[in-house]
Amino acid sequence: MKSDNRNELIDYIRPLGIQAVELTIGSEQELYSLQISNENISWLRERRHISIHAPDLHNSFGKQDRLIRQLKALENLAILINASSVVIHIEDLPPDEILKTLSFPISIENTGPGNYTSPQYIAEFLEHYPEFYLCLDLAHAALVSEREAGILISHFREKISHIHISGVCNNRDHQSLITASDLFYRSILPALNLDVPFLIEEDIKELDTVYLKQELSAAGHLISAD
Repeated sequence: MKSDNRNELIDYIRPLGIQAVELTIGSEQELYSLQISNENISWLRERRHISIHAPDLHNSFGKQDRLIRQLKALENLAILINASSVVIHIEDLPPDEILKTLSFPISIENTGPGNYTSPQYIAEFLEHYPEFYLCLDLAHAALVSEREAGILISHFREKISHIHISGVCNNRDHQSLITASDLFYRSILPALNLDVPFLIEEDIKELDTVYLKQELSAAGHLISAD
């Protein structure tokens, strides 16, 4: 897309009949460029679940005015669309004195190899911030081990706000659910009976309605499986 305003992506998904949406903000520029139409604001507020994925914030550490400006923009967006959660990676959490000024609910997210957040590490954060929730990313967990998702669920079942689901193939996350590895399918079994929103998080390179419908169908079959 030529524009940093991702409003047209909302136009694109509206006909798909989905009830859970996460607005992934890929950069600071995208955050400031996002101008959601009134029609799309109304549509988003009518969904059963709306969340926001914050951009990388750690690059602004040491530049407090810049960091606070981004957090205020996220706060305004959360209010505008009635978001139930803003996902922030642990490494991007601002200092306590700034965190306590924020009004939006926060979910941290488990991350995979390369920036691994262990169950113990997550537990320490949830103990320090009991008001936080956990966004469970199944692809990140599968890249750690076949058992990781089950371990996270056993520790944090009551803290899981929603789930990111995408396939794992050739040691890469956020891939198609249709071509995912057998290990991935085995690894997500403990999550399939959780009563929380499931959101597809994939690296989709072009606007392809047929592909999206196939992925939605694949996700639906997985979640409804016995």
